[in-house]
Amino acid sequence: MTGLALALAVPALAGDAGAQSVTTAPLGANELLLEVNATGSVTSRADIVTIQVQINGSGATVEEARRDAEARIRRVTQAARATGVPAADIEAGEIGTMSDAMTMTMDMNMAAPVDEMVNVAEMNAMESVGDMDMMQHAPSVTANAMVELRLRDIARLDAVTLALGEAGGTIIPMPAYSLADAAGPRREARARALAAARADAEAYAAALGMRVGRVLRVSERAGMDFFTMMTSENAMRRTMNGGVQTEPEIDTSMTIGVDFALAPR
Repeated sequence: MTGLALALAVPALAGDAGAQSVTTAPLGANELLLEVNATGSVTSRADIVTIQVQINGSGATVEEARRDAEARIRRVTQAARATGVPAADIEAGEIGTMSDAMTMTMDMNMAAPVDEMVNVAEMNAMESVGDMDMMQHAPSVTANAMVELRLRDIARLDAVTLALGEAGGTIIPMPAYSLADAAGPRREARARALAAARADAEAYAAALGMRVGRVLRVSERAGMDFFTMMTSENAMRRTMNGGVQTEPEIDTSMTIGVDFALAPR
């Protein structure tokens, strides 16, 4: 996608405080300003994949539920280490707990009209046998946590996922792929954008019976190229997934603006 603007060199009137140049360098006599936006894209293979594992523990008390979750975290962590994942690439989140009464209240509120919301204090204050029979089992507490693992060899994803599942972890179905070093693809995408801008400038100059003279300015003023985003399958999928890259093929795009001075032949 190319953006274009043309302007002839016009001398600024003396004393005209409102006259402003649109470039960082003045145009020469008979030169024409050409502003081009161009995009360069590079597709790279991810070399890091991040997995999230849901840990679910339970117990009659908060302490028991937390101990159960901690034991499950240890088993998942040990399974990951056994597959070769270093400790630095394993991160366990904080453990959160919730009682049956709170869980039941949330479930009932999700299904009930707004004016029939269940009051948590009333649920906690239930004392009669009839009220407690609503629980259908002894009160318990659940404990949940998330363990995040980074694999630096994405070919081992299936083997590691299998080991984590056998250790009792619940794998979040969408792994996140990324590049260990995104600077290289950005440099290549930028170089391709510059080459595309130059090619467009040559085409415009030929159509106008002129030649490309000088480069006056290069910037990333164009920001985000929405056309490229909407036509890129990977970019669209990433947008739908909240910005998470769920495929190992990663598109890197750079959109730049280049100002050329076109000169007579």
